[in-house]
Amino acid sequence: MTDSVRAGSMEAVRDNNVKRDRSFRAGALAVGARVKITTGPGYFPIRNGQMLKAMFIPNAQSLVGVEGQ
Repeated sequence: MTDSVRAGSMEAVRDNNVKRDRSFRAGALAVGARVKITTGPGYFPIRNGQMLKAMFIPNAQSLVGVEGQ
């Protein structure tokens, strides 16, 4: 199984990875199973540029419409 963590900062990604791995270990222990965890890089935080956002929204709305219409 592959699972990736996304967060607002790299510190939060690392913290969430620790918590996720701990929950997988606890789940395996609870049912008498074994788990092998290989931790790799998660997703980098998304930093959207306001200029790109200003161009994207009208273009997307012209293609798919505005919600509620």
